Amino acid sequence: MKKLITYPELLSKILARSEDFISNPSLFKIRSFIEGYDFATKGCCPNREFYRGFNFWVAERYFVKTTHDWQSIISFEAGSEAEAIKLAKQLWHEYLETQALGASVQNCFIEAENLTSTKTSDLFEILQERPTLYIGHASVTGIRSFLAGYTFARQIAGIKEDDLLYTQFSSWTANRFNKAVSHQWDEIVSFMGISESGAFALMKDLWNEYKSGLG
Repeated sequence: MKKLITYPELLSKILARSEDFISNPSLFKIRSFIEGYDFATKGCCPNREFYRGFNFWVAERYFVKTTHDWQSIISFEAGSEAEAIKLAKQLWHEYLETQALGASVQNCFIEAENLTSTKTSDLFEILQERPTLYIGHASVTGIRSFLAGYTFARQIAGIKEDDLLYTQFSSWTANRFNKAVSHQWDEIVSFMGISESGAFALMKDLWNEYKSGLG
């Protein structure tokens, strides 16, 4: 049985050192990462509702509808990505203090077999078809961040990522466009696709091309 990171701990860690979890961090990527972590753990960790409550707290703070999530509200109010991350840190710390989480934080233990067993490549295809359901809108960076959170939870639980179909897609994409393999697939696709909608369409085309080449 492995000890997982609780939702409050995870958001605190990411906001403190976001570059350790996400390349070129943004609030949207951070929220997508946590959603992927949540999907992997099936929302079983304690204090999940405390994290969800941050949405309502931020909405009330800025007098907006609770249909908006904390990331979109903070990004709108901050104006720039750098200021958004700074504001998110400030608001999260204030939320922790005012809601007095403190001693109520519970450890989260889980058996590896109780995590979501969906293969990463299969989940990738699910996200391609229904991005709005999982990350809010069609975004290649959001999808990769979601998958990063998903695999992060599984690694903590001791599950080795052995889905080569997905893990080798990044190097294939770099070679496809003659780019350095240090670039992740979403960075390359975002650059080559020009617009967000163009990048999303390109991602789907490249994935199909990649899979057909393996057959």
